[in-house]
Amino acid sequence: MKKMAIRSLILLLFLSLACSKPKDGNIPNSPTISELLNSPSSIVLGNNVLNLEGYFYRDFMPPTQPNGSPLIAICRVIDSSGAALNDSIELTKFYMIYQNQLWKSDYTDLRWIEPNGIEGVARNGPKWGPDVFVDVVCEFRSKGTLYRLLAKEQEIEATY
Repeated sequence: MKKMAIRSLILLLFLSLACSKPKDGNIPNSPTISELLNSPSSIVLGNNVLNLEGYFYRDFMPPTQPNGSPLIAICRVIDSSGAALNDSIELTKFYMIYQNQLWKSDYTDLRWIEPNGIEGVARNGPKWGPDVFVDVVCEFRSKGTLYRLLAKEQEIEATY
């Protein structure tokens, strides 16, 4: 009986250590800024040549917050030739790099752009800009494989 109790305690200790968060708050397997900046600007996936397009802005129109809204990002993974995309593409994460700062987000809205793209929206970003340039990375999966696309020097715009 004692051996069973000791084994159970060891198992519980092992599981609690395996499931605990790192002390520095970083998420395991989260990419670094340099890894993100090494992402390709286009990817050949089957018959598709995928590129990243986007629109990034902050809203300053009334009745918004006094210093404007948090950043909103609209990203599109598009086949540059206009060919239809495989419907197995799933947008997973959004990353934006400004100077040495990183904003990481899940997409809040997803929709297919017929016939050659998929679009995702990330909201509640930092209050960078407007009129500054950022690097953007879209992470997505297709048939179980993880991919990242990079778009460099994207302008954060404003609506007034």
